Amino acid sequence: MKKCFMISAFILCCVACFAQQKERRTVEVELGAGILYSFDKAIFDVTDPGAVLFAEVKYVFPSMPLDIGAQASCQIFRRKSELDLMDYTSSNILLIADYSFYQTPSARAYLGLGAGVGFFEEDRFLERDAPGSFYSRQGAAPFCAMPRIGIQFFRHLDLSLSYLIEDRANQNLSFRIGYVF
Repeated sequence: MKKCFMISAFILCCVACFAQQKERRTVEVELGAGILYSFDKAIFDVTDPGAVLFAEVKYVFPSMPLDIGAQASCQIFRRKSELDLMDYTSSNILLIADYSFYQTPSARAYLGLGAGVGFFEEDRFLERDAPGSFYSRQGAAPFCAMPRIGIQFFRHLDLSLSYLIEDRANQNLSFRIGYVF
């Protein structure tokens, strides 16, 4: 019964997407949040899922399937071991470009890439001095990149999957949900 309900809901959503006929705005602003996971544990045993908040503004080219803009984001996650616990925060400012490879008036699928700078305290050179005490041998490299893939429904609901590539200790995969104004 659940399987039948889920398939019916998916088909209904797809039909509703193709039924609307609206054009995109030239300038879009998006606010959103999501969950993230870092695959590199650094010197810890466990990495907990974290949160990401972001804001994005972009220009939509009316005659091309291309958008360019800027994004600011903040990632928060935690790593822990038996005796140690450390919260990681990372802030990023990225220039982004999205290419819409599938587009209808009410849904669009896109591939994107962002490049910019990252700001964070803990980096790949993090070492354990004693339980609960850490130090870094060097500062972190400020460059970061973010490939992403996503789909936007009804001109407002944006779902995307992105991978932030920056310092080894701060690389993470995130699933984001945004609202486009």
